[in-house]
Amino acid sequence: MQKGISEGGMKEEGREEWERCKNDFLHFAEEWLWIVNRQRKLQTFVLNPVQRMYHREKTRFDIVLKARKVGVSTYKGAEFFQDTIFVPNTNTTVIAHDLDTTIELFERVKLFFERLPDFLRPKVKRNNRRELVFMETPFGEALNSRYVVGTAGNYEFGRGKDIDNLHLSEYAFYPRPERIKMGAMQALREGGKICIESTANGFNDFRDEWERAKRGESRFRPHFFPWHADETYRIGVFEGEKLELTDEEAALREAYSLSPEQIKWLRERRKELGGKFPQEFPGNDTEAFLSSGRPVFDAEKLKRMLVELEGKSPVEVRDSRQLKIWKRPVRGREYVAGADCAEGLAEGDYDCCVVLDKKSWEEVAELHGRWPTHVFAEKCRDLCREYNEAVLAVERNNHGHSVLNTLQHQLGYPYLYRYRGYGGSRSRRVLGWDTNSQSKPIMIGDLEAAIREGLLLVNDEEFVRECLTYVYNDRGGTGAQPGCHDDRVIARAIALVLAKEVEGTCKAMFLRRTRE
Repeated sequence: MQKGISEGGMKEEGREEWERCKNDFLHFAEEWLWIVNRQRKLQTFVLNPVQRMYHREKTRFDIVLKARKVGVSTYKGAEFFQDTIFVPNTNTTVIAHDLDTTIELFERVKLFFERLPDFLRPKVKRNNRRELVFMETPFGEALNSRYVVGTAGNYEFGRGKDIDNLHLSEYAFYPRPERIKMGAMQALREGGKICIESTANGFNDFRDEWERAKRGESRFRPHFFPWHADETYRIGVFEGEKLELTDEEAALREAYSLSPEQIKWLRERRKELGGKFPQEFPGNDTEAFLSSGRPVFDAEKLKRMLVELEGKSPVEVRDSRQLKIWKRPVRGREYVAGADCAEGLAEGDYDCCVVLDKKSWEEVAELHGRWPTHVFAEKCRDLCREYNEAVLAVERNNHGHSVLNTLQHQLGYPYLYRYRGYGGSRSRRVLGWDTNSQSKPIMIGDLEAAIREGLLLVNDEEFVRECLTYVYNDRGGTGAQPGCHDDRVIARAIALVLAKEVEGTCKAMFLRRTRE
């Protein structure tokens, strides 16, 4: 007899409990499922804070970025196991990145099954190292459900099968992730569920899918679980022990309400993992994806800025969140704007126009999206007019010529910057900003110094994230890492040039000066 269910009343009471477990996941998991904990002891599956958070927020299509061993894969195993043994004709497929993990995930599910009481345990047709096929419920109804695991090295795994629950575990480490995802998702039946979960592994399809989900351009809902969400990641502090915090640790403590025990754990793990710590135990989703490229900007400074900006929102958003306002225009103040232009393709780079307060160098507004060049020109004109007829520098390279042509000849915007060049040339100025081998190192260097010295007042978290992936390349130049963007970086670098170069307060003087 188990859990107080008498042998004589087992059928009736067992059926009642079976029905409850079918409809109440938390009751089923915490009452009847068993796991091996980190101390290698058997215990009932009591959800930890991360698992409870995910339980509240999960959808049918989830992508999960997480710190190591916070329990998401165990939760998904339990969730899909419940579905498989209670809902007839359910096919669950789990794909892991390597053989050892595949076996480990399946062993957890087999432990779930083997520890179930008789009135919950379905009859099994097949039970081997990769597959559990359930023939019927404990009460004799047909079940015909299947729980199967496979390894990502088998590219064709999941193809040609109807799938109701799909779990792609440690997806960032798959050898051919796009191919596996495409094949398995094509097999997903109507009403099916899919979870892609992983720790980060540099820049690959997992990172691309994560960024699309964050922008709302994917069917997946993003869920991020940092290391400090796991209550076990802490080391005891001795009585009388005093931790002298660095500036970064103090900022982290304030932003995430970290305890001394968590700070101590953080220090120890960083000693062990060095540069790998942000990938294995990220505090935010951007640092999780940092790769080995040599960053142009001070990464530690940027990470502190991310902590400080977390939760900060614009005072106003417009145009489907493509226009963000942090400070509204003030009468009498001067503003400057820098614009980086793209092709306007649906899957291409982004257009970006950022407005700075000329005196304080504070970001006050940003336009960011994908538009045809004439539409982007109109949006830049309207934004600059709103900010007291801001002086606008448009990068003239490539598609910038078209934007400038529209601004000058069709829209008649008068306050357009003209580039003279470096090296003391007194040649006639040309319309727009020219990013070239001479000007780019200077503009990026100025931006780096302004960030490092705290002179550029940053309000945009997304700009900081771009800076973290802006690196030196093999040829000594600078640019975004593969799979990343730098439009926000370039737009701000151009705007900063204007803030430093454009003098005076009289627009008439500016117009006369630019026509020299």
